[in-house]
Amino acid sequence: YIYSLLVSILGTEQGTKLLLLSILVVSVFGFAKFSTHIHPKISRPISLLLGLSYTFSPFLFNEIVGGSWYMWLSYAFIPWYLYAILSFFEGKNKHLFPALIFSNLVVSSLQNFVLIHSLLMFYLFLNAKSFKAFLSRFSLLHLFLLFTNLYWIGLTLSNFLGLATQF
Repeated sequence: YIYSLLVSILGTEQGTKLLLLSILVVSVFGFAKFSTHIHPKISRPISLLLGLSYTFSPFLFNEIVGGSWYMWLSYAFIPWYLYAILSFFEGKNKHLFPALIFSNLVVSSLQNFVLIHSLLMFYLFLNAKSFKAFLSRFSLLHLFLLFTNLYWIGLTLSNFLGLATQF
C-alpha cells in the first residue's frame, strides 16, 4: 500500500526513489537506536556508523537490485522491532504497541519475521530472570501478535482450507 500510494502521488521513478531513501534512513537510525539500547555506552557517532554498516549490507544490496521493496521494508524495520520487543520484555509496557506496529512491517517478509522472532524469543527465554514473568509477557505479546496479524493469517488459512477441499 505504501508503494502504491507513493507511485500514485509522485510517479514510479520518484516514488521508488523516495521509498528507497526512506527505508535507508529508517534502517540507519533504527540500528543506531537498537545498538545503543543493547550497549548504552556506545556513542551516537559510533551507533550511526553501525547503522550505516547494517543498512548497506550485501543482503539489502541484493534485494535492491532484485527490486523486492517489501524485503527492504522488512529489513529496515527489524532493528526497530528488536528494540521494541526487548524494551517490552524489560517491563516497559508502552513498547508493546510499537512492537505490534513494527511486527506488521517486518512480517511483510514472513521468512525474516519468523527467523528474527524465533531467535529473539529463544534469546529472551535463555536470559529470563523469571520464567513466570517471561511466560506472562510471551503470552501477552503473542496474543496481540495473533490479533494484529489476523488480516493475513485468516486469508491464508481460508485459502489453504479452500485448496484442501478441492483435492
